[in-house]
Amino acid sequence: MTCRDRNRVVLEAELEALVAGPVAGVHCVTGDARAPSVRADASQVFDLDGVSLAALARARGLLVSVAATPAAPPRVLRPSRLLQKQRAGADLCIVNHAGGPGPVRDFVAACRAVGVTMPFIACVAVFTDARSAAVLQGFPGLVLEPDEGRQVLTAADPREAGIRAAVAQARAMLAIPGVAGVNLSGSATAGPQEESAAIMAEVAARLRTSA
Repeated sequence: MTCRDRNRVVLEAELEALVAGPVAGVHCVTGDARAPSVRADASQVFDLDGVSLAALARARGLLVSVAATPAAPPRVLRPSRLLQKQRAGADLCIVNHAGGPGPVRDFVAACRAVGVTMPFIACVAVFTDARSAAVLQGFPGLVLEPDEGRQVLTAADPREAGIRAAVAQARAMLAIPGVAGVNLSGSATAGPQEESAAIMAEVAARLRTSA
């Protein structure tokens, strides 16, 4: 759930609907602001933020996940911001792309240093062509591993190279203390959704085999 384009009344109603669903958990984010040229005739609202939304979800007994974007400014405040989300009731954190396992390791360590105890789910970039890589790079605050794109896109078989790169990155993420799982992130391909699903499934299968 995102706070953009929804006021408190709507967000509370949606949470009640999730509880009645029933839904086990909810991912609570503030949401990125729209560009000035996108629906300039409508307010973006932001009646609440991700912290307050997490508190509302926790009060209704839902499992709450939140997001952290280590590469987004002000970077130095990101660990303490996550601590606020934990105190509001968050159960786990999904860490957005920060430039590879190294920056994620540093971020998790910084969060632990300020008192964050929740587990982390690390985002793993999955792409096999220029378009699927560009989609990931287009999101605000997201940083891909510097050399990964070049190695995948210039390979003789970009599909296989992309799968191998995702598996390698996932293994490195899972080796970080505090990281409990990975989120395979991206469209994987510019092709049809069936091919995207097949690529994701192959990455997951290889990870399970290695585990």
